[in-house]
Amino acid sequence: MSKAALPLTLLVLVCRPAPAQAMPGGIDPEAIDPYRLGAAEFLDTDLYALLDEARTSYGDGDYESAARYYLAYLEHNIADAGNIYN
Repeated sequence: MSKAALPLTLLVLVCRPAPAQAMPGGIDPEAIDPYRLGAAEFLDTDLYALLDEARTSYGDGDYESAARYYLAYLEHNIADAGNIYN
């Protein structure tokens, strides 16, 4: 490879578009069937119960369980910056 071709090759590699990715949490909107029975079951998730369990586990020193519950909570409420920190 010539010296002139190397910068061009690097430019092509840096500027190429990123591959298509699923949304955060691995959700692929194209794979969702809005007519499927139970498609909106996630709306029944009790976020307050998840958050309460996360805080209780943290207070008890069970950090692994607390992390699980905080992550489950954050899957449904990604805008909660305070609990992202936890």
